[in-house]
Amino acid sequence: MLRFIHLADVHLDTPFRSRDAELRQALAEAGREAFRRAVTLAVIEKAQAFVIAGDLFDNDRLSFRTEVLLQEQFERLNDSGITVVIATGNHDPGGRDLRAYRRADSWPKSLVLARGKDLVETTILDGNGRALGTIAAIGHATAREAENLVRRFGRPNPKLPSVAVLHTQVESAVAAAKHERYAPCSLEDLRTRSYDYWALGHVHLRQELSKQPAVHYPGNLQGRHFGETGAKGALLVEIDGPGEQPRVFFRDLAPIRWDLLQLNDLSGVESATELIDRAARAYDGMRDHAASVHGYRGDARHLLRIKLIGPCPMAGALNFPEEAKALGELARDELDALHVEWDVSELRAPYDVASLRERSRILDGAFSLLEGLRSGEVSWDELGTGPLASLGASHEVRHRDSLGRDRILSSLEELLAEAMTDEAGP
Repeated sequence: MLRFIHLADVHLDTPFRSRDAELRQALAEAGREAFRRAVTLAVIEKAQAFVIAGDLFDNDRLSFRTEVLLQEQFERLNDSGITVVIATGNHDPGGRDLRAYRRADSWPKSLVLARGKDLVETTILDGNGRALGTIAAIGHATAREAENLVRRFGRPNPKLPSVAVLHTQVESAVAAAKHERYAPCSLEDLRTRSYDYWALGHVHLRQELSKQPAVHYPGNLQGRHFGETGAKGALLVEIDGPGEQPRVFFRDLAPIRWDLLQLNDLSGVESATELIDRAARAYDGMRDHAASVHGYRGDARHLLRIKLIGPCPMAGALNFPEEAKALGELARDELDALHVEWDVSELRAPYDVASLRERSRILDGAFSLLEGLRSGEVSWDELGTGPLASLGASHEVRHRDSLGRDRILSSLEELLAEAMTDEAGP
């Protein structure tokens, strides 16, 4: 049986420029710690190979801490008899004179590095020299690889379990469009090459594209922003024999998690204490749910973005950045999170519709027209000439065939109430 660890998109030494110095340091160390944990997983599971499918580095920078980390961890894998196979990606292309790869001369000789378009194949042996499987890899020589590199893979040895390693955009993958179209291919391209397992990188969302042959993105090892939420880690893969379906297990390894919370029904929340209490309850619920998911590490620190939706008496105060920042710091301490920030883009002040209608005759008529739409007494076509014409033209009415009627009307009601508030004044 061939057993190996599959990881990708480690992005060591990501700069995190948009964060403050303390958080930058914590996030950089989290990436290194996640890598240590992946190596520990390989050793504990007695894996025979450790596969990195591109973007081990984020850029051409190599910090001293990362240099020492890799030297130590690659030697640790070597001492455990675990072969390391690395295919370069668009962030760390092998054709460039990166300091990271100039230091590769000091890495163990058992490490296999695919730095460009030439196919690099290695046979994985057990302690007695018996062949357990083959791993073939192709890397990126440049930062903008446009060729379909799958076509450069040959036919694997049919007598051994076979693995192919590539940093690629599979066009049908979920979230593929969020990533540059480098080394693009189709799922059918992969299926025609007869490998038992495709160890892919580039798309940061963990997903299985095919069961047989098995085609997997492990996602990135450590999330780097709020677009990469939830558990992150590596895959443990076992293949009993050639042509057999691999067994694939996700392992959560990231020390830091990015997560999103959403709070609504805030019309009765009038103080910072109440708002933080609501956030704490939602946060506990999120962690309880995550704990029920296989592989979740309960010791992860969290970076939270909390989205507030709808009317709330605190809307005015939270529109001041310094107040929102202070509330984030208070919530961070109360929730014992690494960082908390508030999204108030859909938060608004409460309003009394009846009072506003009494103060604005023109907009009161517009609101009556909206009520007619809801009851069916007024047709959608009448928006073109009535007081709601500008609202209808600028909002979701033009998409009413694809959106629910109630959702459209509710959105227009909010827009109308805001317009009434602006016209009526204090």
